[in-house]
Amino acid sequence: GYSSDVWVVGNNEKGALWVADRNGVTKTKAEAQSLIDADVAAAQAEWDGLSEVEQGKRGRPGPITLP
Repeated sequence: GYSSDVWVVGNNEKGALWVADRNGVTKTKAEAQSLIDADVAAAQAEWDGLSEVEQGKRGRPGPITLP
C-alpha cells in the first residue's frame, strides 16, 4: 500500500476480487500517481518547515513512482 490509500493489485480475477472485497475504487495509473505525488509534495512542504534539528532526525520525503 501507498499513501492516499493507494494499492497496486494485479489486473486479473484475484485483483478484482481483492478490490471488490474492500469496496475499492479502480483508478488509472495516472490518477493514482497524482494522488501519491500530492501526498509527497505535502510531506516535503511539512519537512521544509521543520527546524534544522528536526530535519536532521529524518530524511526529506522523496518521490514515489508506482510500478
